[in-house]
Amino acid sequence: ITWLDGTGQEIKTGVTTKKTPMDDGKRFNTESILRFRPRKEHHNKTFTCQAHNRPAKEVMSAFIRLEVRYAPKVAVKIQSGPVIREFDNVRISCRADGNPSEMAYRWFLNDKPIVGDHSTQLILHNVTRKLHDSIVKCEVQNSVGKSEESETLEIS
Repeated sequence: ITWLDGTGQEIKTGVTTKKTPMDDGKRFNTESILRFRPRKEHHNKTFTCQAHNRPAKEVMSAFIRLEVRYAPKVAVKIQSGPVIREFDNVRISCRADGNPSEMAYRWFLNDKPIVGDHSTQLILHNVTRKLHDSIVKCEVQNSVGKSEESETLEIS
């Protein structure tokens, strides 16, 4: 029995194979178990178990496609450009990759929740110099967990 990963490469670690003789003493059943810790990169990958029968010269295959659920990975970016001037509007984006994809967004300014805007973009209107060095944080949560990322505002 051979296990193949989603790219067709043979998997050799984490495989346990057990042969059990049948009642006639001439044939046997083989059971193979693949154990590994699924990670984000395994999501939507197909794993293949191939059994070879030498007398019949036959290859039988079984496939399984994994759905791996994982907490969001968050990235925050200030979209307004490299220089933010006093009284500018500041647009900040928050991108998240997670499974399941149903995610809730929360924004914070210096660890205080920003009420009302729970989307992938935050717009701060007419920023003043008192927001210089303030920390804007985006927190994203799905049913698996939550993650956050932040950016520091630099107001000229």
